[in-house]
Amino acid sequence: MGGKIARETPEKIQAILNFEEDFQKVKDENVYPLLGQYDQYIQYERQRKSYSTENIKVLKTGHVTSFLAAKNIREHILKILKEEL
Repeated sequence: MGGKIARETPEKIQAILNFEEDFQKVKDENVYPLLGQYDQYIQYERQRKSYSTENIKVLKTGHVTSFLAAKNIREHILKILKEEL
């Protein structure tokens, strides 16, 4: 994944794309993450640690299969809207 420059200098890519420090500065009590447990791009364990909230829902899917699970995404959004509005 990525071009030659990215493969040869992964630390540069990581530094550019790593927003964890900035993300930790944001309050997330009104964030309701929906994570794919088997996501190979946005790894579950790493992503899970990014949230201090307990409002996390986990799908037993990967990156693309989470996106294709439109019914699950829709249900998650509607549930949050009903609870919060």
